[in-house]
Amino acid sequence: EYDFEQLKCSDSFLASLSGACLIGWVLGIRDRHQDNQLIVSTKSDNLVLPIDFGFLFNTGPMIDAPRISFPNRMVEQMRAQKTLKKFVLLTVSGFEVLWDNQEAIMRLGEYLFPVQFCQYFFSKDSFFALPKSTASSSFETKLKKRVVEGKGLKHWLKDMAHNSKISLSNSRLSPSMSR
Repeated sequence: EYDFEQLKCSDSFLASLSGACLIGWVLGIRDRHQDNQLIVSTKSDNLVLPIDFGFLFNTGPMIDAPRISFPNRMVEQMRAQKTLKKFVLLTVSGFEVLWDNQEAIMRLGEYLFPVQFCQYFFSKDSFFALPKSTASSSFETKLKKRVVEGKGLKHWLKDMAHNSKISLSNSRLSPSMSR
């Protein structure tokens, strides 16, 4: 597990996290729990890379994590390093750039994912069918809610399931989970 105490919330880290959030939003990538996000650390920096794209276009497993998802400990570090506001501004600004270029995004998405992409991209869930100011403020509200309120119950349960030590081979809880 990643040691979030060592997380450096640099400009490049914020940009990579913002990009991961935006690609998740544009493609409607679900199942965004901690195991599906890779934090790469170098001597001087950290980057976030989204991995596992098994659920696209806002469809996902029954217990699902939202499209905008990152560990609460990551939010705590951004708050402690006073970079949370910068992250929100960068991500909302990125959303506005995507909104301004939605025709090109739609063409690419239609080429890569015939039928499915356009149905999702112009649905009410993506906000791209809304006027720019409404879309931007709706996206910003959703993002701010996530960084202020933290994980919802379904997201918390999803992380619990992925982080628990359940033995599937003999269908019993490990000693550490049976207490």
